[in-house]
Amino acid sequence: MEKIEFKYTRTDEFDEHDEGVKLNMVLTDKYDGGLRDYDICACFEEFMDKIGFSKENVLKYFNT
Repeated sequence: MEKIEFKYTRTDEFDEHDEGVKLNMVLTDKYDGGLRDYDICACFEEFMDKIGFSKENVLKYFNT
């Protein structure tokens, strides 16, 4: 079995006395038959969407 795991952490600091709000996002998929390139791309696309990035902006980044 293989697995893909993406992690995203963001901390918003409001002032020096506050630790801020921490956002943790973990997306994990497991594959019994082995990973293929399209599995990784689909998982990455889903992850980027969940953390607030559009598919168009992600594609634009990789195409430049």
